[in-house]
Amino acid sequence: MLSNLAYLLRSKKIPSQILNTTSIRLNSTINFERSINTEGLTQEQIKEQREKKILREIISEKPRADECDPILGLKDTPFINRLKTHLQDINVLVGGFSIKDIENAILLQSIVKKEETEKKRILADEYSQELLKNTENTENIKEELEASKEEEAPKEVTPKTLNIMTEEFIEKKNALIKILTIKNADDKEKIRTAIAFTKKEFALNERDEKSPQLNAGIATVRILFLTEYCKKNPSNKKNLKELNRRVQMRQKLLKNLKITNPEGYFFAITKIGLTDEAVHKEFHLSDQYMQQFKFFGPETQTYKQTRSEKRLVFKHRLLFARYPEYVKQLQKEYNVEDLDFIPKTTNAN
Repeated sequence: MLSNLAYLLRSKKIPSQILNTTSIRLNSTINFERSINTEGLTQEQIKEQREKKILREIISEKPRADECDPILGLKDTPFINRLKTHLQDINVLVGGFSIKDIENAILLQSIVKKEETEKKRILADEYSQELLKNTENTENIKEELEASKEEEAPKEVTPKTLNIMTEEFIEKKNALIKILTIKNADDKEKIRTAIAFTKKEFALNERDEKSPQLNAGIATVRILFLTEYCKKNPSNKKNLKELNRRVQMRQKLLKNLKITNPEGYFFAITKIGLTDEAVHKEFHLSDQYMQQFKFFGPETQTYKQTRSEKRLVFKHRLLFARYPEYVKQLQKEYNVEDLDFIPKTTNAN
């Protein structure tokens, strides 16, 4: 019967519009029978083999769990991890200052304070001498001054007073570190620090300011900060458009770098955590992208499926329910987590 229908379709004796679905099934059946030897199998076994083949095709088209995010790149990229650790380090200070600079500043302030105190004491002594010259009862005043000097004489430095001085120094130091640490700085200062860190990692030499590899690294830093801002402010469409533009510009930069310097290109994409596929794949910051990569977190629900896509998901679930163990095996093989996700390239019938 199948061969007769195929003959009628080929000879155009039956309009293809009438048997459009039948022709699709015939083609799939013929391809299936050619690829797998069905001799000696029962109808149930053939049906099971066919459905398992369909399952493999469905799951192989789903997005992989380890698929490279075209914005953030691969997970656990060493450079990105080092950058994040650097920006959370309490000992990294804004403006390029170091802990040694803070210690020197505190010591200098102590020296200046002592010098000012000494100057005040000298001026006070001079003023006292002038008063003595112009005062009749000088003997009594001299005795009072001598007594006051003995009372105000500096006490001998003991281990106890030394500890107090040390504690005061540490308190001042910690207070300044808390004020100047990059961890408590604003986003502009963090971006400056991150770019300075990136230059050390990507610059070809000390004078390098404009190499494509360095520009790709700096572009990645700006994309990371803009992404975090967009996640905190999802209603700001202007910044989402700017993020989309920046990612596309980075792709263009890397594509040109691949043509001019392939070695530098692979160095750059490995460093920032991208893959060659992610660079060349057309990118748009669409709802489907946000749904696939959970842009706004695990509960992201920005992409709404059409009716036909919902029907397709329902059909897939029914098929998954028949062969749960085989589905788990395919999920592990293709590294797929979200079975309900329907790529736009798939035709929902």
